[in-house]
Amino acid sequence: MGAIEQIFVVGFNHKLTNNNTRGDLLRHAPKELSPSILDSYNLKAINILQTCNRWELYGYGSSKGAQQLLQDLTKQSLNEVHLICLTGMDALHHIFRVAAGLDSMVLGDQEILSQFKKSFVQSKKQNILNSFMERLANTSLKAAKHVRKHTEISEGTTSLSYAVVHILKKVNLQENKKILLLGLGKFGLSILKNIKEYFPEIEVYLSNRTNKKSETLSLQYSCNSINWEDCPNRIWQFPLVISSLHSDKILFEKIDCESNTKHIIDLSMPSPFSHEIKSANFIDDSSIDDAAKVVNKSLENRQKSIQPAHDIIDEHIQEFISWASTYSHSDILKEWKHKLTEASSICPFFQSLDKEESIYYIQKSMGHFAKHVKRNKENKNSDEVLSSYLNSQHQ
Repeated sequence: MGAIEQIFVVGFNHKLTNNNTRGDLLRHAPKELSPSILDSYNLKAINILQTCNRWELYGYGSSKGAQQLLQDLTKQSLNEVHLICLTGMDALHHIFRVAAGLDSMVLGDQEILSQFKKSFVQSKKQNILNSFMERLANTSLKAAKHVRKHTEISEGTTSLSYAVVHILKKVNLQENKKILLLGLGKFGLSILKNIKEYFPEIEVYLSNRTNKKSETLSLQYSCNSINWEDCPNRIWQFPLVISSLHSDKILFEKIDCESNTKHIIDLSMPSPFSHEIKSANFIDDSSIDDAAKVVNKSLENRQKSIQPAHDIIDEHIQEFISWASTYSHSDILKEWKHKLTEASSICPFFQSLDKEESIYYIQKSMGHFAKHVKRNKENKNSDEVLSSYLNSQHQ
């Protein structure tokens, strides 16, 4: 099997799963893997790319092993409908498209590039990458940067945090214009800034798992602060709740019987709200999927860049394939060098040479063998390649 054929992509994303299903799967999915997992699932390299829209394994080795790994990690029996499972060229194209933002929920998403890069840096630190996947990651990043530089795929002021502005314009808060914003990370802070800019009349309350952060930001942006410990009791006092939390656990199980909440804009993944809360018929629930739909309406210029972006990606893919054709025979080259070294230790001719002359002849033979491997277009195993080379030397 050639190197390209051993690339795989296994996982789930916004195209194949809805918001709730994705959240349930993400709740169990780990963010790190140990090197011992490679041999256990017949893998040579693995990488986890986790965003609010996807959890995908990119790797090198057995795709069936990767599927089993995915099922074991998420602790659920996975229906094929929920899975993306690609190998070879299909997997290669997918990885390049993801890095360039062409497969994002919001076309041309600017955050995916850094998320993609960080995931591979993390995998390298965990010793679960090999040189092949590292080269694939670097070439994908290079292609993505060229796409951004030479197209308008990421142009414009579209973002999920800005989509909240459009959603709020459709929400009737009546006379009680109060909002509770949960979570004040980078995403939550961006939402807060947009609310203060476009809806200065709204009274905003902030709550964060680090109380000091909500207190500091409430002073900076003229808001009110609620202690995190009080949230389960006070959350239902607000007509509208916006969540940008990152939590693997459900934090809010039941609705207060005297709830005033009419709207929840849930931009968290996984969601901190139970299915019971989100399915309540008196609450309008907007999810991260809804926010993405709002943003995508303003992406006509980005749509025009799709074909030029694919053209750029195709050029980089061909560059990678050319490199991979040599990599796929690297084991054969190592095997030949090993055979030469062994032979030189018992061959009378080599025994008569000094060390430098011996190295010269070994390198010369390696050069001839490498040329033979490059001329060998067929996908043969190492024994066939070695046999064909030895036969050619006797003709």
